[in-house]
Amino acid sequence: AQAMTAEVLSDDAFVKRFVDYNNCMLRRSLDLVEATLRKDGIPYYPAESGMFLWFDMGEFTSTWDEEAELYEKLWKEAKIILTPGSSQHADRPGWFRMCYAFVPAPALELALSRMSKYIASRRRSA
Repeated sequence: AQAMTAEVLSDDAFVKRFVDYNNCMLRRSLDLVEATLRKDGIPYYPAESGMFLWFDMGEFTSTWDEEAELYEKLWKEAKIILTPGSSQHADRPGWFRMCYAFVPAPALELALSRMSKYIASRRRSA
């Protein structure tokens, strides 16, 4: 396995194409996430690079227990899995981390659509 990896990584043209393609796909996913959060009026920290984006669902929660309930509802009702801020040592409840890098674009689009619908439903019922 190490010899195969070394051979692949020694192909400079392949590595450049792979990195360029990966960067392009990450940018597309990030742009989609940010556009959805802006459309839904959800505050977030803009990402410069990486695989995650922090966003603030604090309008739906003000305690750590409420954040845990929101996490569970997003998972069970909206069928999306996010990382709650409490598990990432956030300084206040309501922050969530979304990984936009490990899923194919259609799955990300579906998850964002479900999240938008959930947000709209919560706002209507408030």
